[in-house]
Amino acid sequence: MASDIKASIGHLCQNEESFRLLVESVEDYAIYMLDIQGLVVSWNAGAERIKGYGAQDIIGRHFSCFFTAEAIEEKLPELELQQAASEGRFEGEGWRVRADGSRFWANVTVTALRNECGELRGFAKVTRDVTERKQAEAALRQANEVLELRVQERTARLKNVIHKLKAEIVFRQEVEMQLRESEERLRGIFDQAAVGISQVATDGRWLLVNQRLCDIVGYSREEMLASRFQDITHPDDLEADLHSKGQMLAGNLLNYSMEKRYIRKNGSVVWATLTVSLVRRPSGEPKYFISVVEDITERKQAEEALRQKTSQLEKTLHELRSTQAQLVHSEKMSGLGQLVAGIAHEINNPIGFIFGNLDHAGYYMHDMLELLKMYQFHYPQPLPEIQKACEEIDIEFIRADAPKLLASMKQGADRIRQIVLSLRNFSRHDEAELKSVNIHEGIESALLILQHRLQPQANWSGIEVVKNFGKLPKVQCYAGSLNQVFMNILTNAIEALENWGKKRIITIRTFLREKTGEESNSQVIISIKDTGQGMSEDVLKRLFDPFFTTKPVGSGTGLGLSISHQIVVEQHGGQISCISEPGKGAEFVIEIPLQPCGLSTSV
Repeated sequence: MASDIKASIGHLCQNEESFRLLVESVEDYAIYMLDIQGLVVSWNAGAERIKGYGAQDIIGRHFSCFFTAEAIEEKLPELELQQAASEGRFEGEGWRVRADGSRFWANVTVTALRNECGELRGFAKVTRDVTERKQAEAALRQANEVLELRVQERTARLKNVIHKLKAEIVFRQEVEMQLRESEERLRGIFDQAAVGISQVATDGRWLLVNQRLCDIVGYSREEMLASRFQDITHPDDLEADLHSKGQMLAGNLLNYSMEKRYIRKNGSVVWATLTVSLVRRPSGEPKYFISVVEDITERKQAEEALRQKTSQLEKTLHELRSTQAQLVHSEKMSGLGQLVAGIAHEINNPIGFIFGNLDHAGYYMHDMLELLKMYQFHYPQPLPEIQKACEEIDIEFIRADAPKLLASMKQGADRIRQIVLSLRNFSRHDEAELKSVNIHEGIESALLILQHRLQPQANWSGIEVVKNFGKLPKVQCYAGSLNQVFMNILTNAIEALENWGKKRIITIRTFLREKTGEESNSQVIISIKDTGQGMSEDVLKRLFDPFFTTKPVGSGTGLGLSISHQIVVEQHGGQISCISEPGKGAEFVIEIPLQPCGLSTSV
């Protein structure tokens, strides 16, 4: 406080000195100070010029020496001071005498000077030579009034400064006390805060850190103040942090928040929420950043655990739904396989009897026709009754058509046997384990079952099937499951072509791809390609997803290709893919290892 008072007094002295120098530099006015007895105590250059006295000659003398003898006799000097003392001011004009005895008409102003208690301390006198400018009396009077006003204002200002100084001393004492209390309070909050708080220079240096921030990052306060925030920021988060700070320095952001990672002293990573604001100087120049850091590592770990748990639950739910649908589908296919196998068995027995006796019937028919031929040769003229009966039954037609009839019956029975064999091959009810099978038989079985949808019908030209089968060895596989795959893909191809107005062709190609250096097993490749309208990229991405279908509601379950994918990939360790573009058809490519390796037994 004493230093503040001393500084204020020095400031006042400096102002007083400035005012003195200002007065002494005025040459148009004689400005000097009188004590209460009327003795001259100050003298300016204007007084020396106007009155002709030097400061060394006049200071200490009574100011009545400037008056004429008449004025002294009339006691005008005493009256001026009395009036100035009583009224605070005296103003008048009259003759005054210079040092060389010459006279001039002077405009005189005498002002009483008092202290704060109202005690008279002296007089300020201003004199100007207006002899040559008598006619400008009004202007001179106005200038004198202005000067007097300035003196009064200066006096009032001095009083006001003294009053304000006293008030300011008291105020500063109160403010200093409040500041000390506030600083102690803020220091306590800063040091005991539950979050990390810091001041950071614009170049990244730590200027001030609290204990909580040190605990979060695992460094001591001294180690922090000797480093930069860039040194402990995770590399993946540094660019975003620096960019946001750059935006704040450029004036584009007032503050920002982000989640970032710090690298602790022991090398571990801690997650934190960072909130940053920028403090600027009065000029607008950036000063430092205020950063608040909250440790959210536990929350992040909980979120990650929850995310993993949610993902696991979603995956489990997806698997459950898929498994449920597959079980239903498998049960249906199992029931269908049993039904097909039963029907094939029931048909196979009677057709076996028929097919087995057709040869004997042919022999019998041939013998009877030969015997008839011999009768006709030896008895060319039969009895009228026999001749009539031969004409009625058209014996010659029977002789010519009977072999054809037997051949047609044999062909039909053979066709029925082929259908029964295809049904048995497709159902594979007795082949639930890995067996070596002919892939082509499974494809032919599926085509035979779907033959009714391939053949031409009324107002429909049918679908052409082009088979380009390569020479394949038998493949170790689950034949029944693989036949389902062929059936699903062929059914989709047929449905894609049924309403297609252009050329309808299904091309089936098989070949063996020998193992290479990257493959441990040779692959059987089955390609089923149609000339339909094709599929978009979005459809291809979801083609093998469970329950995904492009068919109208109620027309499909969306499980066929999903189950086919699982049969090929999981059950046989192979691959299935689809190549398609809108308007260019679709090609399904199935890759099956020639020899199984660590396969799953469930679909």
